[in-house]
Amino acid sequence: MGHNAELFRCETCSWGRHCDASRPAPFAKWVIRGVIESRTCLLPMITQQSRYLLRMYTHYKNRLLPHAGGLLDQPHYYIDAMEILSDLDAKAQAEQAEKLRRETR
Repeated sequence: MGHNAELFRCETCSWGRHCDASRPAPFAKWVIRGVIESRTCLLPMITQQSRYLLRMYTHYKNRLLPHAGGLLDQPHYYIDAMEILSDLDAKAQAEQAEKLRRETR
C-alpha cells in the first residue's frame, strides 16, 4: 500500500466511496499479485502495529536498528517483518521498473 497509496483514498477512488463487505467493488480492484485479490478495501487491514513496522522499515533500509547491537540482537518478529517488507518492496520496485521500461519503448 505504501507504493500505491493513491489507490487507498476513498474520496479519489473510482467508486467514490469506501468498499467494504456490505458494498464491495464490482471486481477485484485491490490486487497484490501472489498475495491477495480483493473487492473490499485493504486499508482496514492496516493496524497500528503494521503502520509502526512500515515506518521502521525506512530505518531498517538505512541500517538503523531499534535495539543496540547487530541484527541478531533484534526481536525475532521485527526481523521477520523486515524480511517480508524487504521482499515485497523489491518485488514492487521490480514491477515499477518493468512498467517504466515498457512505457519508454
